[in-house]
Amino acid sequence: MTWSVRTYDPADEPSWLRCRVLGFLDTAYFDDVWPVKPPSAGLDLVAATAGTVAGILTATVNREAATIDTVVVHPDFRRQGGLCSTRRSRCCARTASQSSMPGPGTIGAR
Repeated sequence: MTWSVRTYDPADEPSWLRCRVLGFLDTAYFDDVWPVKPPSAGLDLVAATAGTVAGILTATVNREAATIDTVVVHPDFRRQGGLCSTRRSRCCARTASQSSMPGPGTIGAR
């Protein structure tokens, strides 16, 4: 399976909504359903394969801090291994470079 971790594109909306609804269905957030994707001023990434959004990460990024708002994985793509471990360093590097924040392992260091 070929994966890509990339910035959300408006064409992803139907698949993004499906991923979010199904991903939260078995959690305490099962009733946090949205009919449309809200606008995001922060980091908005998707993990996709074959045109399907399989994972979502949204974060609010300020000059000195970041808050992860959403992390969800579509149930059909859970526990398959590989994506997180193979993409973790790229995501961290990309997040740090896009947000002008310190690199991985330095957040909060003084």
